[in-house]
Amino acid sequence: MAWHEHHYWLELAQGKMLFSKLNEIYAYGAPMNTPSLEEMLKTWQTVTKAADPYLDDLATDFVAN
Repeated sequence: MAWHEHHYWLELAQGKMLFSKLNEIYAYGAPMNTPSLEEMLKTWQTVTKAADPYLDDLATDFVAN
């Protein structure tokens, strides 16, 4: 989930790269990996916090139109 949100809402939408290891280790098609739950939860929370302003602006633009 962290990779997905990072890839779509940070990399593709905004050109931001916070965690390059997500692409190296956890991306779609990467070999199976079982990361630490604590590590991934912290990463996911950081990613969603960084993506929220962008997504909030999309919602505001959609409602305004």
